[in-house]
Amino acid sequence: MTATKVTSGLITSVAGVDGTGGWILISKTVASGASTFVYEAMTAGNDYKIIVANHVLSADAQAQHMYVGVAGPTYRTSGYVGAIGSVNPAGGYGSSNVTAGIQLTDSTMGNADTGERGLFIVELIDPATSGTKTHYMHDGCYHHSNADYSRAAGGGHYGTAEANTAIKLSSASGTFSSEIYVYRRPNA
Repeated sequence: MTATKVTSGLITSVAGVDGTGGWILISKTVASGASTFVYEAMTAGNDYKIIVANHVLSADAQAQHMYVGVAGPTYRTSGYVGAIGSVNPAGGYGSSNVTAGIQLTDSTMGNADTGERGLFIVELIDPATSGTKTHYMHDGCYHHSNADYSRAAGGGHYGTAEANTAIKLSSASGTFSSEIYVYRRPNA
């Protein structure tokens, strides 16, 4: 295989591989001491995958959320119809309905011990097409606020049919450091 175009470290086409329908890396951000991460360039006709890797918090016991937004941007902090379920090594498990954002953690993520971090993957189905509800699913693993390792997954949709062209990641309080990758693929 040979790369036919490389831009800013991103391979956009590989000889011998059909690129239609596959995920293409369109953005990589290394956040350090950030209170939020935003991506405001989602376009109609595409699905998006956001990977948040090596996610480390400045404050212990903080919930992690993502929010979709319309042009401006104006982020939606209510009106979600979703659910999340989780399990930890101690045998604990839980589930809940989600209405105030894309909830990535079942309750709170920790930073009490050195090396505690999280990994989250969120997929959005054609969020920027007007007249459709933005559906999402997510999967993640992270250190819980009591230093147990938890796994959480969920999904749902934003309840209003509108063009969501932006996404925001935020912590309930404090800051975070992480590597954030945004991928896109045609929704066809």
